[in-house]
Amino acid sequence: MTHQKLLRLTGIAFVLLLAGNASAQLTINSAQFFIQSGATVTVQGDVTSNVDILGTGLLLLKGSTNQNVNMGGFNIPNLELDNTSNATLTGNASITGDFKFTNGFLQLGTNNLAMGSAATITNAANTKFIVTNNTGRLIKAALGVTAFNYPVGNTTTTYNPVSISNAGTADSIGVRCLTHVYTNGLSGPAFIKEVVDAS
Repeated sequence: MTHQKLLRLTGIAFVLLLAGNASAQLTINSAQFFIQSGATVTVQGDVTSNVDILGTGLLLLKGSTNQNVNMGGFNIPNLELDNTSNATLTGNASITGDFKFTNGFLQLGTNNLAMGSAATITNAANTKFIVTNNTGRLIKAALGVTAFNYPVGNTTTTYNPVSISNAGTADSIGVRCLTHVYTNGLSGPAFIKEVVDAS
């Protein structure tokens, strides 16, 4: 049996959907949601927001099934993924602090994940990284001479991280990994020999 609770606090409105197996959703609708420094909000279901999540605390994705995250292009201060069933972006999102991988993959689909100018990604490895399985990109804002590691792959079994630095004017640089190497760069027939089978 599923129960719905609407909690209203001063300036804050969100919906928690509680199911028998304790998978709660977080929905933030046109209101302030603040996670203070040192605090963690643990979500076992989906996350939907049409505003920035404020503060410098942590949003922890800790479900037992795939979790959908739709921030509508708005900010998350710090994010941790600890879900062996993975998470999927269903709308663009931005992280201003740290994105920590503990377990699972974040699949971008057609959506972009933007990392702010001071944002970091920690603990990514060949069993936990960002999957660019469609047109979505991992974007780093204000990338300059300090190299940034993009922990990406085109499937959950193919890890193709790349490190990029920019000696010119700092700029936002996005990356996605493609399944093959194509004759026209992004299109055309795929090369079938004498290449690493990703681009």
